[in-house]
This record gives sequence, C-alpha cells and structure tokens, in this order.
Amino acid sequence: MLKAKPNLVSRIKTFKRDWAIVYDILSGKDNSDFG
Repeated sequence: MLKAKPNLVSRIKTFKRDWAIVYDILSGKDNSDFG
C-alpha cells in the first residue's frame, strides 16, 4: 500500500491537470479556476 500511495497521488495530479485542459476545451473559455 505504501508503494502505491505516491503513484496514486501523482496520478491524481495528472488527472486533475488533464481534466482542467478538457474542461477548458469544453467550456471554450480561458477559465483556469479549477482546483
């Protein structure tokens, strides 16, 4: 479990960044007010 935790955290950070990009594309605005 200890080995998976840092990997999970980095994966969540990457997911948040990717989702922010997708959100920007979908909304069509330069709204970086995400997290």
